Amino acid sequence: MNKIALAAIVIIIVVIAILILGFPLGLYNGSSLTSMCIPTSGYSCTSPLLHNGTLTAMVGQSTGTSWTQANIFIVIAGSPNPTAVPPLPCAQGISTVTTSGQSISVSLSTYSNSNTCAGFPKTIGQTFSGTVWAGYRTSLNGTEQIVQIGMINVKAS
Repeated sequence: MNKIALAAIVIIIVVIAILILGFPLGLYNGSSLTSMCIPTSGYSCTSPLLHNGTLTAMVGQSTGTSWTQANIFIVIAGSPNPTAVPPLPCAQGISTVTTSGQSISVSLSTYSNSNTCAGFPKTIGQTFSGTVWAGYRTSLNGTEQIVQIGMINVKAS
């Protein structure tokens, strides 16, 4: 038997062992595969965590401009795109200047276009999907811009 055939057999055995042992070890239960945030180009969205009805994540922007004021908020999947920033506490206001390339930690509530917050699931294992948005200004009296930062899918833990 040549070395290539032997290597192929070893690889096949290792793959089969991973597949067989993965289920009892919990590798395929989805707990690590369902919490994610996929950012829009020019933005970052990482480390989403849904715990006890509160969603936290790291969000940032690399657009080349600084934001003097910003509000980060979530829109439930299937809702129309927002035309305005929701009132607090549905949005988290960021009072510090956010420079291009900077990421910050936010604690978020959900928003529906009826201007009311909708709660995140609290039951462990339930999932939530939506989009992350920012309403921001580049100067204190500037026009507010609304942009989508990313799409989020999280599982309550």
